[in-house]
Formats: sequence, C-alpha cells, structure tokens
Amino acid sequence: MTVFEARVDGKFRWEKRGRLYECMDECALSFRPNSLSYGLCFRVLFRHGALTDGISTPKPKPFQAFLPSWKPQNQLYCLIGATHDALYASEGFDGLFSRKDSDDILRGGLRCAHENREKAGIADVCVMLFARRHWGRDENDLRDFTSVEIAEW
Repeated sequence: MTVFEARVDGKFRWEKRGRLYECMDECALSFRPNSLSYGLCFRVLFRHGALTDGISTPKPKPFQAFLPSWKPQNQLYCLIGATHDALYASEGFDGLFSRKDSDDILRGGLRCAHENREKAGIADVCVMLFARRHWGRDENDLRDFTSVEIAEW
C-alpha cells in the first residue's frame, strides 16, 4: 500500500501526559492510498482520551534528534505516529489493514509529513526489526478511542 496524500482533519489538540500524549478534541488523519478509488480516503478518527507515544522512537537523544516521537509544530507527523499506534493496537482495525499495510502507512505518511526518504525508510526498518512484538498489544486502550472509515477526500 502506498500512501500518496495525507492530511489532518478536525481540531488538533493533544496534551503531554508523562511519556504519552492525550487527545483533547476529536481529530482525524485522512490518507489516500493507491488501493482506493479516486476521491476516496481512509479516515482514522481519534476521540478525546486517546493516548499515544507518537512515533515510538527510543528515548536516547541521538534517536530522538534523528526521528522525534512528537513534533508539535507538525500535526501531520504526530498523527502519523498515533495512527501507526492505533493500527498496531487494533491489529489493523481487526484485519482491515495487515501489519505490512500499517508499516507502509507509517513510511508513506512520514513522507507526506515532509520527512525525507532516508528517515522514512529507517523508521520502516526499525519498525520491522523492533516493533513486531507490539502487534495486537493495546497497552493504552487506544482501540477504545479510535475508529476507521472510508470517506470522501
């Protein structure tokens, strides 16, 4: 799956809660992959109370400097990480997306958020190597605060 366009819908307001970020107002990430008809998109909705750590980058400074967990000045970047967490927590929204699709959405979404190909590719490899064990583990009850729909772009 190739994501070639993405945007933030709704009011983006998240607050830091320890190591996590909490959604304070309903918002969504809408993205257009190559697998949908023209004019349609997937929309991942985040409701108040959703918790995420954003891009799950290791905490040492060199990692965070290269690919921060959260960039408040780049809302799309933040929602790409939150969406990837939601996809993993819900096992691709109960099978709508595979783990490979979920990782493709992260990589393509990072490119849409103006990250260069190198960073997006390295993030993809790191997920492949280190995050696989998180598939289906909903440690922050993210599944209860997210949903996905097909919508008009």
